[in-house]
Amino acid sequence: MKKDFTQVANQFIKDSSLSDSAFRTLVVLISFKYGNAGRIYPSQATIAKIRGKNRRTIIKHIKELKTKGVVESKKRGYSSTNEYFINSAKYRTIDYSNSVESSISKVPNSSSQLSQNDHTKNTKENNTKIKKGRDNFEKIRNEHLFLRKKKGK
Repeated sequence: MKKDFTQVANQFIKDSSLSDSAFRTLVVLISFKYGNAGRIYPSQATIAKIRGKNRRTIIKHIKELKTKGVVESKKRGYSSTNEYFINSAKYRTIDYSNSVESSISKVPNSSSQLSQNDHTKNTKENNTKIKKGRDNFEKIRNEHLFLRKKKGK
C-alpha cells in the first residue's frame, strides 16, 4: 500500500519551543518510521534532499530536537546511518489545558530520563495489541471466506 501522508502527534504540533525548521525536520523523520518498531534510519543527506536544505542545517535541526528531548539517536556503525527514536512518551504527561508555554517546561531535557523499562513495557504492549489486531483480522477474514464458500461464490 502506498503511503501518501504522515501522522504527527498533537503534542509535537503544540510544542512552541521547537523552531519551525526543526519541526519540519521532525516530520520528515516521522515519515520514515516503519511500523510499530519505531525504527527510523534515513541518512542526513536524504533528509536534507527532502527538506531542500544542506546536510549541515539538518544536523543543527537534529541537535535541537535532541536538546529538547524529542529525538534520541544511536550510531549504527562507521559507514551506516544513525538510528533515530521519537520520544513521544515524554510528551504524554504534558497538560496543554492551561498554556503551551507553562507546560513545555515539564518536558525533561535529558534523553536519559526515559528508562529502558518504559520502552520495553510500551513495546510489549504494542506487540500484544498488534497480535490481537492480527487475530481479529484473521477471524473476520475466515468468517468471510466461509460465508463466500457457503453461498457458492
